[in-house]
Order: sequence, then C-alpha cells, then structure tokens
Amino acid sequence: MTCIVAVEYPGGVVMGADSFLGDSGGVVPIATPKIVRRPGLAIGYCGGLLVPTWLASVELPKPRARETSERYVLSLAMQLRATAQERKIVIEYEGALRSDTDMLIAVRGEAWVIDAEFACYRSAHRYIATGAGCPFALGALHALSPRYAPSSKEARTRVLGALAAATELCAYVRKPFHVVEVPA
Repeated sequence: MTCIVAVEYPGGVVMGADSFLGDSGGVVPIATPKIVRRPGLAIGYCGGLLVPTWLASVELPKPRARETSERYVLSLAMQLRATAQERKIVIEYEGALRSDTDMLIAVRGEAWVIDAEFACYRSAHRYIATGAGCPFALGALHALSPRYAPSSKEARTRVLGALAAATELCAYVRKPFHVVEVPA
C-alpha cells in the first residue's frame, strides 16, 4: 500500500514516494524512502518492505552507453525475476511468477514500470504512478497538465501535487513525501 509517482522532463525524471506502512489495522509512517538510488537510476517500490533489503543485496547492472533504456529495463526485470526466484520471494499464481511488488524505474530520462509479474512498460503520457494511490495520482497528473513537463521544477511540482491528491483520497498513502531527481 503506497504511491510512487514519476514525471519525465527534458533533462531527466523526478520520482516521489509516500511514507505509508501498514494495513487496515494501523499506520506507521516510515522514515526510509521507498526509492532506492543507484548510479544512473532510481527504483521506487510499493509492496513488501523486503524490497529495499533485497535490492541492496542484488548487484544491479549499470546501463551501458549504447544500450536503450527499454533494453536495460527488460534485462533488469529478468535479472530481478531470476534473483527473486532463487531467493524464494516470488510465488506462482495462475501460472505466472508474482512478487508482492511493483517498481518504478527512472533511467536515462524515462520512467518505466516493472510490475508484480516482472512485465515492463512505459506510459505514453511521460508520467506514471503505481500503488494503492495510483488512480488518484494519475488523475491529478492529468488535471495538472497532460503535456510533457518543461523543467525539473515543474516535474517536481506535478509529483508533489499527485502525491498530495493520493494522500487526500486514499487511506493507504501518507506524508512525508520523498522526492529524487535522476538526470537523463
């Protein structure tokens, strides 16, 4: 339960996350950001708190100079899937391997989703969200401006606005927000 939002702009990606931890029985805002930074990329996650521990122990490949961001994200997803299988942190559900986590990846000025089944996609809108607050965040992003963010400052404003909308409308999204920028 959470909300992760990313907005692309010409110089990179701004990604933000809330601090919700809990379920219908209670809430504890966490201090640890739900965004893991690595050289040249950021990974925002929603789902289990095992993710940051797991990601810290995985040797992630660095994007190569001539490699497209799509090819990088696809290979990253397959590496994460194999590692999750090896460590037994995925389950088989209706014939597919599933984790309890969706991830947003910011790399080379693009925002990508690796979903719970390790499928990858990028939104044509140049903004994306995932988690329990996703529908509210996407609605806010569209209302704030359906066009490409012209600057880092505008992208940050949109990310914070989307997270604020999700906080108001979704019981599973809470402040404080953590925001990072990943240059293209």
